Amino acid sequence: MLAPSLSKRRDRWFVRLHDLLVELEQRVENFDPAELAENEAFVTALIDASRIAMGTHLEEKLDLLKQCLLRMALDQERDTFLDLRFFRYIDDLDPEHFLILKYLATPGAWFDGKCIDRPQLAMGSRRSLMGQAQLPLSGVPLDVALRDLSDRALADTGSLGTVMSGGAIWEGCATELGSQLLDFVEVI
Repeated sequence: MLAPSLSKRRDRWFVRLHDLLVELEQRVENFDPAELAENEAFVTALIDASRIAMGTHLEEKLDLLKQCLLRMALDQERDTFLDLRFFRYIDDLDPEHFLILKYLATPGAWFDGKCIDRPQLAMGSRRSLMGQAQLPLSGVPLDVALRDLSDRALADTGSLGTVMSGGAIWEGCATELGSQLLDFVEVI
């Protein structure tokens, strides 16, 4: 009963891996896939990514995994400990988490990127802005996502309800780790 679905997932992942190799051939002069096979950190990441890919139906998550493998292949001087941890975050979190983290990192850029007029506030809370930010989640699901990000030390969400000056509410509350994760999954 599950065989067709598993085959479909495997095939979708293999297409992305093929695309990854094609992209590396285009970006790296004299690219040799055998060199990647000798990079133990990359092989571990590829195995982790493949396991995660087989466990999801979400196209966005497959794209994140491919992007992270590309980043590791292009920059082999990266911090392996953090990179492998980031794959666990990709496994644990949903695409909506990454969008919310992106908002939390730079609320002003989020509003500008979505062409949403920034409210002119003398005072308010970061939480009050979230209702106008057109985030992918709201209500209880948003609360769960915020807690997930906080529990993983990716964002400091404890002060979202604190009233502050109008300028301060536009400051991001993603942690350094959260910003590094966003950088890791960002399209390069």
